[in-house]
Amino acid sequence: MMVSRLPIAVPPAGDEIAVSFLTRLATLHDMDFDVLWAQVSKPRAKGNSTRRLDGDLLATVANQPRDRLNRAVVELRDPQPDWLALRHEPQRGCRRCDARHPGGPVLRLLPHHAYVCTRHRIWIGPPDQHDHPNQAWRSCPRSSPPSTGTCDCCAASAQPPPTTRCRPGS
Repeated sequence: MMVSRLPIAVPPAGDEIAVSFLTRLATLHDMDFDVLWAQVSKPRAKGNSTRRLDGDLLATVANQPRDRLNRAVVELRDPQPDWLALRHEPQRGCRRCDARHPGGPVLRLLPHHAYVCTRHRIWIGPPDQHDHPNQAWRSCPRSSPPSTGTCDCCAASAQPPPTTRCRPGS
């Protein structure tokens, strides 16, 4: 199969997973994901129908330098990353950082210690289970319905207890 460069050169985001990058490329070029996957992957073994991502083919099709892809796309890193040091599930990163990456949402595989975008001071850790003053006060085990727009544990002190992840004045 002949591969060709895509007309819109889109760089990957840092710590982006391959399927996220490929989905963004396919969306920007109005093509089916399976067609793009067939161009950037190779069969795992002869007679096997499963395929694996090929970094050189991806670099050619995406019109990106291979070393940039190796640094940004988690699955292409060499040596392979310490998978136990990364979160078990991909998630979105900083919404302001991701705004400059067109084609749809950017999914990243972040390390366990990355909870805040230091550039924009935005929480990128695990989803907050205690966002209020909406109806999320119900998830606070020590809280009753808020009358002032904040739950009891946030109103009780300026600093939330270490067991909760609520933010005063949110």
